[in-house]
Amino acid sequence: MPDKRFYYVGIPDTLHHYDRNPLVLSLSKNGKSFDKNYIIANELYHLKKEGLWKGGQYGYPHTIVYNGYMYIIISRQKEAIETLRFSLKATEIN
Repeated sequence: MPDKRFYYVGIPDTLHHYDRNPLVLSLSKNGKSFDKNYIIANELYHLKKEGLWKGGQYGYPHTIVYNGYMYIIISRQKEAIETLRFSLKATEIN
């Protein structure tokens, strides 16, 4: 992050990882203890066409931090690509 914090974008539940929901942002001051967590997205995507290995609501997240915003590019059940954007002001330490 621009303020030198570490971040992780992904799913918090590793036991049910096939669902890949919700998508979260986790923040850490030291890179070890991620103690601030924000749900970025948790809306269901409905398949348009059945297929193999198409599980996972939010797959393969990639992030870009630019001009005070975080952009997240994700796959939606291997059918669609979405870009999410939010202001980093919401994550500032008070």
